[in-house]
Amino acid sequence: MKLTLSGVITRDGAAGCYLSECPQLRIASAGNTVEEAKDALHDAVMGFLQVCSDRGTLVEVLRDRGVVLDESPLWFNIPTEWSPNDAIGRSLQAV
Repeated sequence: MKLTLSGVITRDGAAGCYLSECPQLRIASAGNTVEEAKDALHDAVMGFLQVCSDRGTLVEVLRDRGVVLDESPLWFNIPTEWSPNDAIGRSLQAV
């Protein structure tokens, strides 16, 4: 199974930082640079998925957010290459 998530990074001129968001999971973060915003979002997504997995609620939470999954076990591997202001697909692959 493969789950693709989007990461979007935008510049917030008023706040003087970059905002990063994963719309599918409704998770956002920020950083002073594009790289910091990317890393902060990556950490937030991975932390969110790990907590859900630890609580046994991962499949339920993903389905609540409209993500369709089969019952295969999941392991997480999110690549770290991002471009600012682009929607970037991220893969979560099951073994």
